[in-house]
Amino acid sequence: MMRVAKEHILLGFCVCVFLVLGYFFVKPDVPKWPSYAASSADRDGVKGLFTLMKEKGYPVKEWRQEWRFLAESQQGTLVVIKPAGVSEADLDLIHDWVAEGNHVLWFDNRSRIGDWFEAEGSGAPAEGETITAFSGAEGDRSGSWPAAGYTSLRIVPGGDIEPLITDEHGMLAARKEVGEGTAALFLVPEWMRNETILEQGHFELIWPYLSSLEGPVWFDEYYHGLRVQPGILAVYPAWLIAVLLQLAIAVLLWLWYKGARFSPAYTPREFTVRRGDETLLAAAGWYERRRFAYEALEHQMQYIRHLFRERWGVRTDASDSQLLAAARLHWSAEEIRRLDELLQSWRNARQSKQYSSKQLLEDSRRADEFILKLEKE
Repeated sequence: MMRVAKEHILLGFCVCVFLVLGYFFVKPDVPKWPSYAASSADRDGVKGLFTLMKEKGYPVKEWRQEWRFLAESQQGTLVVIKPAGVSEADLDLIHDWVAEGNHVLWFDNRSRIGDWFEAEGSGAPAEGETITAFSGAEGDRSGSWPAAGYTSLRIVPGGDIEPLITDEHGMLAARKEVGEGTAALFLVPEWMRNETILEQGHFELIWPYLSSLEGPVWFDEYYHGLRVQPGILAVYPAWLIAVLLQLAIAVLLWLWYKGARFSPAYTPREFTVRRGDETLLAAAGWYERRRFAYEALEHQMQYIRHLFRERWGVRTDASDSQLLAAARLHWSAEEIRRLDELLQSWRNARQSKQYSSKQLLEDSRRADEFILKLEKE
């Protein structure tokens, strides 16, 4: 009973230690999301619009891989909101993807987006003042909404550029055809944020272009730093990995406690000795007592032929002349002469009605010479 009680106390102590260590090393913390992340419910995130589209039944997902992995010809739409670290090679990739019949909605206030759009200063206030934005074709002033002005840039008009959102200073959003698909640029990514989407007319200005999307929709998170990490451990949360690690340590401690010993397993000397010279002497004595000289001679002959087959490819049923011919390619004339004498002695032993142990011993010594030589070949 005392032993059982001690085991329970030790187990309880280990569990307490694991829980305390898990609390201090894997303490849950509020995740720090980057700005404009679709998973972020913070003020500068865009989870509000992302969740709304999900609730409305749109097939929206987060994209956390490189753009070269985007599926081609799916009539999908990639929503890019103020990305960081986009290179010219990345722009070429997304250009080819859009030309296959897909679409991109780019929310950014940079002055140039590849060869699609170019923006320049218009004299409008950069931030802090309210503007009147119009949604629809150029010249249509029916859909007007107040909005916050965050940039002084306006899209440079062109022949193939379709205005989407304008104000008195120029185009805040525009769209153009690229191959079989379309690309749209919105210079006001700030309107998408959780803290501003419901202010003034931001939602009314943005939502018509999001609600008209068809096919799968991906919100790009790769250029926000939220990327798919390789490895199976990346699939599981940190707290689950910590629990599994603690369980593994507990199992090892239990095995250590229950194990009789943890040390190398040595082979007894008696076993190695008995399986060494004593085995050979016992086998030889048995053949001698039973007078199995012919059987021992046959085993030795077959072993020689087996070595000839392994080393030089001579068949085991080859004649003596074939064995000598193969040996002449590798051995000296003296060695060939001794091999011929051994083969002749074996032929005589087969034809003789009696084969003494003395003759077997002499033939075995001569055969050992060739066995050692063949084993070293």
